This record gives sequence, structure tokens and C-alpha cells, in this order.
Amino acid sequence: MAIHYSGYIFLPWYIHLINVFCVYIFIDYIFLLNSGLSFSKIA
Repeated sequence: MAIHYSGYIFLPWYIHLINVFCVYIFIDYIFLLNSGLSFSKIA
């Protein structure tokens, strides 16, 4: 029961970290995509 309770407590933190990680990757991907488009426009 204690292990299950601990898992329930830490689960939101794991989800939060994964969401933040995915958001940073998404922003980085959009930034690189925009940079690639602007580079192709310059070229």
C-alpha cells in the first residue's frame, strides 16, 4: 500500500516533466523549422 501511495504521489511529477520536455522539443523543432525556412528564403 505504501509503494502504491508513493507511486501515486510521484506520478504527476513524471507527467509534468515529460510534458515540459515535450514542449521544449516542440518549441525547438518549430524554431529550427522557421530557421530552415528563412535560410531557404535567403538562399
